[in-house]
Amino acid sequence: MKIKILNIGETQKTAWKDKILVISKPQLKDVFDEDTKREITRSLDYITSNKIETCGKHYLATFNFIVKDHTSLDPEEETIGLYTDFETFSIYITQNKSALVKKLEKHITKESSPSSLLMALIGDLTENDYLKLESLENEFTKLEDSLEKEKDLGEVNKKINTYRKTLVLYKQHYEQLTNINEFFESNPIWIDSQEEKVKFAVLDRRIPKLKSEVFYLRDLLYQLRDSWQSQFEMRQNHLMKIFTIITAIFMPLQLIAGWYGMNLIMPEVKWTYAYPVIIVLCILIVTGMFIFFAKKKWFK
Repeated sequence: MKIKILNIGETQKTAWKDKILVISKPQLKDVFDEDTKREITRSLDYITSNKIETCGKHYLATFNFIVKDHTSLDPEEETIGLYTDFETFSIYITQNKSALVKKLEKHITKESSPSSLLMALIGDLTENDYLKLESLENEFTKLEDSLEKEKDLGEVNKKINTYRKTLVLYKQHYEQLTNINEFFESNPIWIDSQEEKVKFAVLDRRIPKLKSEVFYLRDLLYQLRDSWQSQFEMRQNHLMKIFTIITAIFMPLQLIAGWYGMNLIMPEVKWTYAYPVIIVLCILIVTGMFIFFAKKKWFK
């Protein structure tokens, strides 16, 4: 198998055998007939998942490709297409042709086949996923530990929802990769060499483990959500308690105001010091109740 980058303006509509062509989307017209080009374009435009489907007599795979070759937890990715018969040729459709070629050159050998190279690329897709999922677990733990001190619970809720969406994407990602594995299992003719069997065995073990890790993180996220709900309810209860205390403090004042607001002739009204005494009495009531509740530690 020879890897070839198709340059702009260059055409190659035949002689695909024993070749790995790497082209960009605008170059589809230089390689395929109009019907095949239209079908591939539809798949690349509307299918962004990892899957394999039939495309005429051949197959069209779409999967996420890691553009930057580093161990970042959030590497740049691109959805690329692969048109192949899994036996004699592969045509990759991507905007990052040089990055893909570097990946392919890292794995290609004299015995490599289109199917073994696809397995190698999928292996690269999942190579650092343990680190990503471990990082998510650490973030969950830190977030749960900081819940009591966190002032803005609304922001925490947004983070939890973001994590939930991330886990859903991971779950779908691994389910789709599982489907690709099952595709190769149902077509064992394409994994007959020892190299392909080893790569397939690695993927067959790794993907279910990653999938189970996602389910574990989902359970952790449910626990985090429960902790957030408990903390939210505690703060709501504390707020209601403060309102109740304030109401209790000012209730005697409302009683006094209502009492003297009645159109009745009361003996003390004519007393010279009645007004100052009532003011002092109100202050003493409020101060006394504040001191009482503070000693009971009901404000905490």
